[in-house]
Amino acid sequence: MFFGILQRALLKELLATFLAVLVVLLLITFGSEVTRVLAKAVRGDIPVDLVMDLMIFKLVRAQDVVLPLVALIAVMLTFGRMHQDQEIVVMQTGGIGPGFFRKTVVLFLIPLTLLLYWVMLFVFPWSYQNERTLINDALSKNSYVNIEAATFNELVNNQGVIYAQEVSNDGRMSQVWVSLKTSENDLILTAREGQFIRNADEVILSLKNGWRYSNLRVMTSDELASNRKPLEVQKFEHFEGILPKTVASYRYAKIDEKPIEELWLYQTSRERALLHSRLSIPLSILVLGLIGLRLSKTGPRQGRFAKLFIALLIFIIYNQLVLSADDIAKEGGSPVWFWLIPSVFMLWALGWDQKFAKIWKRNSIQSKKQRGSSCPKDQFGNPL
Repeated sequence: MFFGILQRALLKELLATFLAVLVVLLLITFGSEVTRVLAKAVRGDIPVDLVMDLMIFKLVRAQDVVLPLVALIAVMLTFGRMHQDQEIVVMQTGGIGPGFFRKTVVLFLIPLTLLLYWVMLFVFPWSYQNERTLINDALSKNSYVNIEAATFNELVNNQGVIYAQEVSNDGRMSQVWVSLKTSENDLILTAREGQFIRNADEVILSLKNGWRYSNLRVMTSDELASNRKPLEVQKFEHFEGILPKTVASYRYAKIDEKPIEELWLYQTSRERALLHSRLSIPLSILVLGLIGLRLSKTGPRQGRFAKLFIALLIFIIYNQLVLSADDIAKEGGSPVWFWLIPSVFMLWALGWDQKFAKIWKRNSIQSKKQRGSSCPKDQFGNPL
């Protein structure tokens, strides 16, 4: 009964500290990410009206770094306060050992680990796919709809220029001139009226009462000898053509959009690296949380934040090692490093280095005693 009440009290304090640290780190992450996104919006890489949507996606994908760090700091601060106030000493005097605190921390961290698994396995691919779709659709729409009157407007991907003497509020244009450039041909269209029509993922240019000039490229003598088509001039009453799609300069590789069921059937080293990354990173919550428990032990005059710098240094080293393992796996190396790194840190968090040190010390003492017993001794038992 007593242990259950004590455990619930510890879990409540852990949760309160975790939420407080999470809010602070999310605000810091939001500030740094919004600066980058706004810089891209100012350069015109992404539409301004998508800034908040993109920030939501980025904050979601930042949880693979934020949640492990929050777990580390929250556990360390909670038990660091208890060490500072001598509560741990009182509990240990009452017969509560380190195993009880370790069990409580694991009980608190398991739901967070499962939450991060769900985010990385299912929410990550969804966010990448929706982000790319939003940006591409917005760029494609804005590139053609926001045409300025009496100005030579460059089409996307540098594939042409469009000019309209007048543009109404509903997007209708008058006295239109369009120049389309391809690798094989140059095409010029002139018309009295024009309009852009959105059809699913395509943008259609609709022109009325105009002329079409094709095969405008200057031909070399070899092209003339190969019977290349000469200049063609045609009059039309109605012309419709699909314009080139926008290629967003701000997007991710489609491999990041693959769900977990497709990654299981990996065919490339990058897919294999992504699979092991998504399966191993959530375990860092357990590893770093238990490291925070070990670092929480401080002296009475050290304070709760005495080892915060050490904790941040350990987190940086751990994160960099995981990134190095990812680079190795992408280059075709073994993905075993994804699992070896958290295993080594987990052994250190559980104090196995101290156990090995005690065993080594005990073996050293025994070996010295054995060597001493094998040495010749005098009549008083002292080695000669």
